[in-house]
Amino acid sequence: ITDLPTFLRELAACRRRGYALDDRENEVDGRCVAVPIEGAGVPAALSLSAPSARFRITEVAEVAEALAATAARLIPETGETT
Repeated sequence: ITDLPTFLRELAACRRRGYALDDRENEVDGRCVAVPIEGAGVPAALSLSAPSARFRITEVAEVAEALAATAARLIPETGETT
């Protein structure tokens, strides 16, 4: 991603699918998926990174779903006490 229009399109795609993906963009053999931690009070995310040889692209949606479930458990429901 090297220009603003492409960045904004990718950002919109991340919001639609609920996770961001780094597919060998930062590291030659790296893959990372991240989900937001909603309600944290500050911008926060939960992510998993691994070599792409061990983290197949076909596993990204499943990992994102597991991360989202974990992120949801990090913030108590409104009205609960901790």
